[in-house]
Amino acid sequence: MVGNAFAGEGSHLERYARVLPGAEINSSFHRSHACKVYAKWAAMTPPAFRFSVKLPRTITHDNRLRRVKAPLERFLSEAAGLGPKLGPLIIQLPPSFEFNPRVVRAFLKLLRDRHAGPVVCEPRHASWFVPAAAAVLVQFQIGLVAADPSAIPGASIPGGWLGPTDNGLRPIAYYRLHGSPRVYWSRYTADRVQAWADALTAPK
Repeated sequence: MVGNAFAGEGSHLERYARVLPGAEINSSFHRSHACKVYAKWAAMTPPAFRFSVKLPRTITHDNRLRRVKAPLERFLSEAAGLGPKLGPLIIQLPPSFEFNPRVVRAFLKLLRDRHAGPVVCEPRHASWFVPAAAAVLVQFQIGLVAADPSAIPGASIPGGWLGPTDNGLRPIAYYRLHGSPRVYWSRYTADRVQAWADALTAPK
């Protein structure tokens, strides 16, 4: 049924990219990809297509944002293969990761010293959904992912840095939809998807 929406010749990615303008690369969380692999994916998609790329678990879950200069630089050099089709980087944190301003600021400075493009963060601990954490995200121009479903109040709407800026970086609202009420199983109705689209396109 889903396959019918992506009919035609070509690979899965090529057929997908003729219908939708962007894709999230989640496999980068589990394993690294060579720069030439990212470049190949970029070459298979139209000029306006964009990829969001999830940071490796080595950075976010294993080392928990500490002592990650080497793996971060490796990841950024690999993802650079996407060229202008590189969209937002996704920092997904483990549910046990509490907001620690010293650790978070140090990591975000490390990241921003090396990457000026869009970045979003998906924390999954309640301590992140307070003004102090939002202020740090705004300081480094990091968007807060809107996650569905989420048991944390405020986690289902975009937050963090939403612009404006004078350095050319555009604000971003990023939704990660995992299926609701049953995660990784339930489908979203057309009305619910339209409601999100309306919220994104409404005049600010």
